[in-house]
Amino acid sequence: MSDRLLRRLIGLWLSVGILTLPGCDQTPPPPKIRMKPTGASVPALARIEKSPVTPPAMGYVGGQSCVACHAEICESYAQTAMGRSAATATTAPVIENYAHDWVIASHGFRYRAERIEGQVVHHEQLVDADGNVLAQHSEPIDWEIGSGTRGRSYLIQRGDQMLMSPLTWYSMGGKFDISPGYTGTNRHFERPVGEACTQCHVGQMALIDPHRPDRFGVPAFPVPPIDCERCHGPAGDHVRYHEERKAGRPLENLKDSIVNPVSLSPAQRDSVCYQCHLLGVERVLRPGRSEADFRPGQSLSDVWVILHKGYDGVSADKTTDAVNQVSQMESSQCFQKSNGQFSCVTCHDPHASVPQVNRDLYFRDKCLTCHQAPNADCAVPEPQRREKSATDSCIQCHMPALPSRDVQHTSQTDHRIRRDPSQIESRSEERSYQLYHGMEPVPDWEKKRALGLLVVRAAADKQDAALAQQAIDTLLPLDLAGAEDVEIKNALGDAYMLQRHVDVAVEFWKAALAIDPHFNPAMRSLIIDNHDRGFDELAERQMLEYLKTQPEDRTVLGRQIHALGRMGRLDEACTRAEAAIKKFPMDLQLRTWLANYYQTQGREAEALPHRKVADRLQSKPATGSGAP
Repeated sequence: MSDRLLRRLIGLWLSVGILTLPGCDQTPPPPKIRMKPTGASVPALARIEKSPVTPPAMGYVGGQSCVACHAEICESYAQTAMGRSAATATTAPVIENYAHDWVIASHGFRYRAERIEGQVVHHEQLVDADGNVLAQHSEPIDWEIGSGTRGRSYLIQRGDQMLMSPLTWYSMGGKFDISPGYTGTNRHFERPVGEACTQCHVGQMALIDPHRPDRFGVPAFPVPPIDCERCHGPAGDHVRYHEERKAGRPLENLKDSIVNPVSLSPAQRDSVCYQCHLLGVERVLRPGRSEADFRPGQSLSDVWVILHKGYDGVSADKTTDAVNQVSQMESSQCFQKSNGQFSCVTCHDPHASVPQVNRDLYFRDKCLTCHQAPNADCAVPEPQRREKSATDSCIQCHMPALPSRDVQHTSQTDHRIRRDPSQIESRSEERSYQLYHGMEPVPDWEKKRALGLLVVRAAADKQDAALAQQAIDTLLPLDLAGAEDVEIKNALGDAYMLQRHVDVAVEFWKAALAIDPHFNPAMRSLIIDNHDRGFDELAERQMLEYLKTQPEDRTVLGRQIHALGRMGRLDEACTRAEAAIKKFPMDLQLRTWLANYYQTQGREAEALPHRKVADRLQSKPATGSGAP
């Protein structure tokens, strides 16, 4: 792929949004259909030959198996942030202040967390202008995510799906407030949490079906906190090897499979940390891979195609993304001039936490490993340094805390390690994406695939037909070259739907399901299209099957109720709507439908509470703390 085409495809902010398919009553005159790529710089591709995907090594036995030989390290590690990254709500140490008032959000919503006899419960209420409760919803919390160093989020398990609470504890602010990602879009207790998120917050996930991603067993996280095997690899063979050797039995084909990241190449060493800490990027799974496939000793490119922003994430107002340390570190002179020797573990010991009282001296010693007279002593005289920091702290001057712009009540140490952070740089904040270094081993067609999939997401977010054509220009040659890739076919369906070429979109979605009958995004799109076209009987049959595995999809559930109503099955529709409103009490469409239904039936008393909730949900926002 030419650099020019690469810049054309990714020289924009590729924000990930939820695909919203417009209804048929919004159809503009469609442009002339293009079944071939239009970009002159897009070459015809040779037949794609896929390489077989090697399954990841298994043999996980849990970090507890390490204690017998490594007790001191295990005890120390258990006190680190990673060693405290997740726990059940009943076993997590209590760091929150539950004696707090309601958190006030917009549109009359308020939230509160409560701990009752060891169980954590989060409450949501919708109140009118006088404070009267119109609707309420409470959820017991199953999992607490986060060490508490910066904060904690809360998960609810419904069946095999994981959902997030709208409340988060912010340790730096010492209070509960609205969760990150809820600003502008309040998803109540319905925000799905998938493997891509939990993979970097827990030790092991119990995934129940490779054909249905983001589905968890019970318990969802057999090993809640991140443990030894995340950085050292599955330890089963390692444990058996040393047990057999200690017993004096022949080792036969046994090998000590444990990985010491320090002994890896710089790229593989860094990949161990970057698998979770490289944020400010877009990741696209390579074909046949899952979020849980990375193993220490691999490179990131073995699992993902990664794109990153063309800057370090620090804005001119000196705010930053909440987790952006890697991009900042890689922009530093320390990293760039180290010939691959400088890394996260140069300064951070993953097995131990540094007590706050020792923090300045600990990191000063790390700096002085390189920066000592006569070669690189600090240019500022010591008396002058101590006027600013009594402990002569290097990080206080060169790595000050920066406020986060995407997570409230939070700050992050500036990892650019600048000589004089007070200087305002003349710098570009261009947020274009480019392939991350180390992606060279990825075949060219997979790089194009990743770019095309990201452009489709951006086109869907912006409802941009021209951007959708860019995606078609990128992905269609891959499909014609025999990629036979479910994600490509589904994305082409989405792109053509954005251009209002409905019949072409439907064919691509059907082709995606021919590859993988369990691929829910394509089935969901077909359901919505059939409902939009008025094919209610077909849509309702598809919805019944779809909702067996996607019971939390209230968009499809709402459309099912609407379809039943259009087919004259009003009593059945009402029964399902009343059941749905118990799960989704703050849903505007459900409330409006029920209010209208009861009103047409002359049942005003039953219509009134639904009408009040619907009217309040449509009221103008009131300002509030973290108002979504």
